[in-house]
Amino acid sequence: MEPQKMKKGLKLLTLLISSLLIAAVSAQIYSQMFMYSHVTVEGYYVKFAAAGNTTLCGGVVEPGGEEVTFSDMKGRNGSLVTYTEAVNITNGDSVSHNIELKLHEWDGDSQTTLRYINVTMYNEAGGPQGDTIHLVPGTGDVESSTSVSLPQSGMWRVQWDIFWWANATTTDTIDVTLVLVG
Repeated sequence: MEPQKMKKGLKLLTLLISSLLIAAVSAQIYSQMFMYSHVTVEGYYVKFAAAGNTTLCGGVVEPGGEEVTFSDMKGRNGSLVTYTEAVNITNGDSVSHNIELKLHEWDGDSQTTLRYINVTMYNEAGGPQGDTIHLVPGTGDVESSTSVSLPQSGMWRVQWDIFWWANATTTDTIDVTLVLVG
C-alpha cells in the first residue's frame, strides 16, 4: 500500500475513533432527569367585586370575581357621563399584589361620534392609581394603567368616563375589552 493512502486511512481511522469516543463521553454526560409535580387549583386573590354603579351599568361579576361584563353602560350625546363605581378591584390576600389594567381591544378607533372614554382606578382615599386608560378615536391611546401595588385587603374602585359628541345617536356603539393583570 502506498504511504499516502496509508496516511489517509490512518487519519480516517483516527477521526472515526475520535467520533466514537466523543459520542460515548457525551452519552455519559447527558443523563435522564425527572421532574414531578402535583398541580392543583387556587382561587384568585385579586378579583372584581360589585360596586355602587355595577347594576346601573348592567354589570355582572362572575362568581369567582375573575370577569365582569357591562351590558348597559350608556353615555349621552354632547355630554360627559361618569360611572364613579363601575366595579371594584379587591385584594383578599395578606400581602400586596402588583396589578395593571390594560386595553385588550376596542372597536372605536374609527368612530367619529365618540369624543373619548377614560377608565381610572382609585384607591380608598380617592387618589388615582396608575395612569388613566384614555381611548380617543383616531389618536394615540393610553392603553395601560401601568403596574401599581394593590395593598393587602385593599379595595379600589374603577371609574368610567364616557363622552360622546353632540352628533351621536342611539345607534352608535363602542365595544371595549380590558384585562386586569395581577
